[in-house]
Amino acid sequence: MLSVRVSLATFVKVVLISFILIVLWALRDIIVLIFLAMILAAAITPWITALARYRIPRPVGVVIVYSVILGLIIAVILLMIPVIRTEATALVSSNYYERLVTFFQDNPSKLGPFATKDNLSVLTSGVFSGLKGFLGGFASFLLVLVITFYFTIDEENIRRFWVRLVPSAHRDRVRRIARLAVERIGHWFRGQLVISLVIASLSYLVYTILGVPAALLLALISGGAAFVPIIGAIIGIVPAVLLALTVSQVTAVIVLILGIAIYQLTANALIPKIMSRAVGLNPVIIVIVMLIGAQLAGAVGLILAIPITSIIDVIVREMRSEHELEELRHVT
Repeated sequence: MLSVRVSLATFVKVVLISFILIVLWALRDIIVLIFLAMILAAAITPWITALARYRIPRPVGVVIVYSVILGLIIAVILLMIPVIRTEATALVSSNYYERLVTFFQDNPSKLGPFATKDNLSVLTSGVFSGLKGFLGGFASFLLVLVITFYFTIDEENIRRFWVRLVPSAHRDRVRRIARLAVERIGHWFRGQLVISLVIASLSYLVYTILGVPAALLLALISGGAAFVPIIGAIIGIVPAVLLALTVSQVTAVIVLILGIAIYQLTANALIPKIMSRAVGLNPVIIVIVMLIGAQLAGAVGLILAIPITSIIDVIVREMRSEHELEELRHVT
């Protein structure tokens, strides 16, 4: 008869690990926010480091970087408010909604059972639910900014704390890994900003030429949604197509085709090349890890797939180089 003996120490370890995993899963939303703050802190750290070369204290450098970023955001908003207000007023005061309802009702054979007023009401409710989710996401984004601020202000003490948890023999390696990981994430973030800017610019150009209402608003949505690969394409294209229907069916089809073309161009050409140069990963690996991230964690997984893979790549490369160095020592 086969008997399995488990020592008390092993049993305690299994229970403890299971408890830790359960706690981590229960706190997954908070952990994601903290991890996002860490990524954002790593993204702006190179700018703070550059200021430190001019003997600017780190807290002052953090305040300068935050002030510049917030100043740019406020400046862009102030420049866009007159245009957005004009477009929003025209959108509300016009009969775009009635024309959209009429289009759906007059074309039931083309659009099937979806083309009913009840379904449009459900769609409108979905839009308001999405707006509620957006406001919640915006509050989380503000929280991430606050956590990021403290991470960047007290980065040295935080890094020193984590390094102390590592055996002294491996602390230098951990410091190198942390430094390289921060550099990689910074490159990834700047590459993502370039991609979003390209998509927003091309979208605005297309919407303006075709006379789509609220072109600037739609372009901003497209650029912001670009931070979420694959799903962002749907988020960016659908509102533009719906508003283009109020112009004409042909315009809607053109917007759909060009919108897909823009996202296909960035997905197949820009994203792999830009990210490959930014984080040093093979374009095929980038596509694969994005698909894995989407399968495991949805939109959040898509966003975090590349930075997490970059960190893993840094760790693997460092361990491999250390192993090769050890082999060389044994040979000599």
